[in-house]
Amino acid sequence: MEHFKVLGVPSISLFLYGDGVRSTLYAYKGCGDYELKDAFFAYVAPILKAKYRGYSVICAPSGDKRNEERGFVHVVEMVGILGLPVIDALQKTSETKQTSLDFKGRQEVKDRIKIKDGINIKGKKILFVDDVYTTGATAKACISLIKSLHPSKIKALFMSKTSLGAKHGDSM
Repeated sequence: MEHFKVLGVPSISLFLYGDGVRSTLYAYKGCGDYELKDAFFAYVAPILKAKYRGYSVICAPSGDKRNEERGFVHVVEMVGILGLPVIDALQKTSETKQTSLDFKGRQEVKDRIKIKDGINIKGKKILFVDDVYTTGATAKACISLIKSLHPSKIKALFMSKTSLGAKHGDSM
């Protein structure tokens, strides 16, 4: 478990993104092995439930087309084990996969994510959740959008973080 900040937001990642995490995540989200959904947060679920009691979750968005092909929204299903309310607040405006982009291309993610119409989280405690923190571009874009809606608090939870992510976090 690693504690760090993204745009001043207290953040936690549970795993280093290595071969084991990569292959399990690929089986889950790449191959649609839905039964793996609880594997990522299960071992710390009681701790996370207590830590984030009273928070609502906003997940990093994934492409509508990919969600439809897969049959589920992978991060939403992963975080379901925590029993926190989920607010469907963010959406991708492009189906471009982050994994297909180089570092520079990933930094432009802010132009490919928007807040859905009618979202009001003013005064709410928000937990932003994503599966992998790589360059931090997605996290920063999403957290900036969430901040613009004036929640009372924001925290972030990442299932894993790459060693590359250690070079691009605000602080460790």
